[in-house]
Amino acid sequence: MKPYLEIGRAVTTHGLAGELKLYCWCDGPEVVCAQERLFLDGEGSRSLKIERARAQKNMCLVKFEGVNSVEEARAYIERVFWAKRESIPLPEGRVLISDLLGVRVLNEAQEELGRIKDVISGAQDILRIELADGSERLVPFVDAFVKSVDVEKGELVISPIRGLLDDED
Repeated sequence: MKPYLEIGRAVTTHGLAGELKLYCWCDGPEVVCAQERLFLDGEGSRSLKIERARAQKNMCLVKFEGVNSVEEARAYIERVFWAKRESIPLPEGRVLISDLLGVRVLNEAQEELGRIKDVISGAQDILRIELADGSERLVPFVDAFVKSVDVEKGELVISPIRGLLDDED
């Protein structure tokens, strides 16, 4: 698993004191606000210490140490920010969307059906699975279909009903 996770992107500046408005790709702006540092790459080689951060609707306003003007903040617009995986709290039984991408999808007989290509977030998450023949199917990420997830092994086991993965009635 990746030690750093994409957490959001700076979309604009806020005010004159060097704050940035980040569009959050995580569970919410509170996750970003809880960070001490954000990173400018997925290797952790360049980091910025957060001086202060606060949620504003579904965005996060962040002020980094050493970024003290709107001109300095503009250099970070459109940059993607990362956080250490270990700094993101994850409730028991939950997985990160980024950890699901590329995971093998198996049936209960351990036969490979395809791979997860995307997760569509909404009131109910939907898995977009690419089958072995190249076609794609959508599977609700609910206990009725998803029997187990093991991101360490890169496997997700589903119990598909007739018609979910094929064109049968």
